[in-house]
Amino acid sequence: MKRSTRYLSGLLTAAALTASLGAGTAQAEPVQVPSSTASTVAVAQSGKVVAAGMRLAFDNNLEHPDMCTLGAVGTDSQGRKVGITAGHCNPWEPIRTIKGPLPRVRTLANTHPVWDWRDMAAGPIGWIRWVSADQSECPAGSGLCLNPLIAGIDYMVIEFADTVALSSQVMTVPKYGPDANGVPFNPDFTGPAPYVPGPIQVPSEPWFKMNAISADSAGNPTVAGAGTTICNAGSTTVQGYAQAGDPKTVQCGPVIYNQAGRNYSWAGMKQGDSGGPMFVKGKPNEWAGIASWIVDGFPTQYQVYTSAKKILDDMNGQTGDFPGKGFQITNN
Repeated sequence: MKRSTRYLSGLLTAAALTASLGAGTAQAEPVQVPSSTASTVAVAQSGKVVAAGMRLAFDNNLEHPDMCTLGAVGTDSQGRKVGITAGHCNPWEPIRTIKGPLPRVRTLANTHPVWDWRDMAAGPIGWIRWVSADQSECPAGSGLCLNPLIAGIDYMVIEFADTVALSSQVMTVPKYGPDANGVPFNPDFTGPAPYVPGPIQVPSEPWFKMNAISADSAGNPTVAGAGTTICNAGSTTVQGYAQAGDPKTVQCGPVIYNQAGRNYSWAGMKQGDSGGPMFVKGKPNEWAGIASWIVDGFPTQYQVYTSAKKILDDMNGQTGDFPGKGFQITNN
């Protein structure tokens, strides 16, 4: 039976179980849209904090949105501050104001910026350094092609600016006012952006810490086994719960089977969740992977998560000075 693959840059929904987590207090920053679509030169001001679960933007023109979620933050063997998200988030389309690098090409120049979606006026928080694969190699509507996103691996390495601070503290998302649901997503990238929030009604607060990597008793990264319940803390999914007054809930579901270091699960995903942190239910402090894509087919639909182990094995197997190699997750 032929199956189709959908990446999370489209408007996606899936039913799954839910789970609640634990508590604290803090604040969030509102979205500030730049008055110009020109590339922002200045980097984020000192004091900007980044953590898993935050929403990212890859183009500072919000009429051409490419929102994804940060999956994990840490340092590499060279002491660089780095983050992991989905490779297919790379902005490659011709209409993009700012485009990402070519897949599988190391990029050490600061030419492909990344923003905190909720505070774009602060300037870029970092730059794309590596994209394992993106949708340019298998555009929507081309069918199930021989695409590394399907046959291989889907991740991106971001290097953060020196002025940015890394945190293991995952925050809830704020509840916004009545305009928070924005307008329908337009696949041709015309018209206003979706999910442009109104004023903050309930601010963010500390939720849980993600300060370890899912591993066995010897400390070796592992893949969540079949039958294990995993949870998706993607930024769009948790925003929906926050808007409903339940900011400490995530989407969970069982792993049905594994293939090549990927979890095929019924843990639901939505547009914008791409790259977001996945963890085993009951162990939110342990990063276990990232949200990748959805596979439609008979008799069911699967949400696919790329395991942290698969990503780390690929990064650590790269030669030379590779951003992300020797990744150590932040614990503070």
